[in-house]
Amino acid sequence: MDERVAPGNAVNREAFALLWSKDKTAYVKAGRFVLPHGLRLEDDTAFIRQNTGINFATSDAGVEGGLELGPWSTALAVSNGTAGAAENNRGKQFSWLTSIVHPGWRIGGSINVNKNNGADRKMENTFAGLRTGIVSWLGEVSTITDEGTPTGRRKLRAALTEANVEVLKGHNLKLTYEHLDPNLDLDEDERERYSIVWEYVPFQHTQFRLGYRDNRAPPQNNLQNAKEMFLQWHAFF
Repeated sequence: MDERVAPGNAVNREAFALLWSKDKTAYVKAGRFVLPHGLRLEDDTAFIRQNTGINFATSDAGVEGGLELGPWSTALAVSNGTAGAAENNRGKQFSWLTSIVHPGWRIGGSINVNKNNGADRKMENTFAGLRTGIVSWLGEVSTITDEGTPTGRRKLRAALTEANVEVLKGHNLKLTYEHLDPNLDLDEDERERYSIVWEYVPFQHTQFRLGYRDNRAPPQNNLQNAKEMFLQWHAFF
């Protein structure tokens, strides 16, 4: 169970029952949960999380089954496709993710199909991770195709490259580059975001983050060209 109690109204993000096989190689869960798709970053504002619509704020009700066979991992979920809200159509959302994970690297991909009365969405992505000394790299490219928009079919692409540098024990420097093309049929509408974040874990269950972000987009949109600074305290329990 995952419940947000503040700020604002209480929100139940996940609540599901989970059953493992005796040898821990297979599982099934049912209830409300975050769908298996792409890299599960903490940052829901990342282009690959925000534009896919699959993040910690959009759990869905359904059933998921998975296999964990050595380095191989795969999961398939069938859900309402309404982010946990009351269902208003007969369409379902199908999410499938598979990956192979080794101590020094990982690679995987996922597919999501959401049937919604003609306004269908299909998403594919590939993601990878690599450890090179004190630097851990992450990368993902997602392609999203929307049907039934006011202008017909629309295709967009979101990408992320991230380097995490273990400067000292408990100190992580995160450098991120993100790219978004909101419509592959249009030119000069791309967005970029550069981030540098210092993360400090002084002791277990506590993290401080200090970050700066530089957003770049077409000059007529001031909000999408904003510069951001933030300070966060995370407590995990």
